[in-house]
Amino acid sequence: DPALSADEIDARYQFRDFQDFIVTYKWILGYLRGAGEYALAARRLLERLAAENVQYAEITVSAGALLLEGAEFAPIYDALTREAGRSPVEVWWILDAVRHFGPGHAMEVARLAVERAGDRVVAFGLGGDERRGPAEWFGEVLRFVQDHGLMVTVHAGETAGPESVWAALDAGAGRIGHGIAAAGDPKLLRYLRDNDIPLEICISSNVRSEEHTSETQSHSFNLHAGFCMYKKI
Repeated sequence: DPALSADEIDARYQFRDFQDFIVTYKWILGYLRGAGEYALAARRLLERLAAENVQYAEITVSAGALLLEGAEFAPIYDALTREAGRSPVEVWWILDAVRHFGPGHAMEVARLAVERAGDRVVAFGLGGDERRGPAEWFGEVLRFVQDHGLMVTVHAGETAGPESVWAALDAGAGRIGHGIAAAGDPKLLRYLRDNDIPLEICISSNVRSEEHTSETQSHSFNLHAGFCMYKKI
């Protein structure tokens, strides 16, 4: 949008908390109006990954947010897949639901993921507000995607405590998004390490949203040898 100034864009990224981040996320979605815009965003991301010599990427597509916006998912997914096919990076997709809209919404996304399990979709994810959408709601949804051969990643321990990570694991998560709060629970850290359950870490996100800043600033995870973490960008 030519009318947007650099100062306005910068101001939007000065989050005060997680809910402020959500407001900015929705604002950005307002500028992604169709398949062409999503294709351009994917192209720029993949160019950046290739420039950093990334060979393999599992990229989250916020399918749930698209459905809530009333967008038609299929043409957007097809556009993303075409862009991935042009990239030297090997790309697989994670279709993500917005957990605080409940298990019915999540099942809609789960069905989209299962339909595309042979077309570069590797996993189903749960994002959104973990405090308003507890993992216990989604056992049936997660079993459904696992029964169809997909992996599961759940955001937990981003805005809530270690108990949210435990709940995600009990529900069937094989990977945890963020998981920063796990640093406060040595038993949980040992469980994650011993069971090879990776965390998708994005320190800059947690610092900007001022969630669990003590854990991120002290780099607590460095104390636990053998811990597996993925970089989120």
